[in-house]
Amino acid sequence: MAIGDNLKRLREEHGLTQRELGRIAGVSDKAVSTWEKGHKAPRMSAITAIAEHFGIPTGDLFAEHITDMRRARAQSLSQLCTAWDRTPERVAGDLSLSMARVQQLMAGSEPTELEAALIASYFHTPQQVLRDGTAAWGSDFYNVKPVPVAAKSRRVPVLGRVPAGVPIEAVADVVE
Repeated sequence: MAIGDNLKRLREEHGLTQRELGRIAGVSDKAVSTWEKGHKAPRMSAITAIAEHFGIPTGDLFAEHITDMRRARAQSLSQLCTAWDRTPERVAGDLSLSMARVQQLMAGSEPTELEAALIASYFHTPQQVLRDGTAAWGSDFYNVKPVPVAAKSRRVPVLGRVPAGVPIEAVADVVE
């Protein structure tokens, strides 16, 4: 039974005991054990409670496996936290997100537009990393050292600004 395997995998990924997952679902740890062994299936109310807690669609619990994109998103965010030496608690505090929501995102839940913008800005990474789970860049990417400028450098004239919007005639205007 796929749902029992998915529940066990989800529980273990979050470091929860059967008793803790039972509290989330509103059942005993024995009920969780029977689900994971495939002897019984959880009621829809328990499935809904678990899905809401982890911020995942209920369909993910029924699928043969949790979607690859969800897993990739979770892994990318985890890599970013590791690369920047940030705990989920610190990320939640720094971004004014609830810890429950950060846990959902760490589980692979798709971020909202605002969350994606906040997290991408926080980790200096493209929003696409958070949306489709493309590999997050390591910390080495961000540890760029400035290159010393040679003594024989040239000044380059800045010719002006390029306005966006309605097309206008380009006029050379040396600013600096």
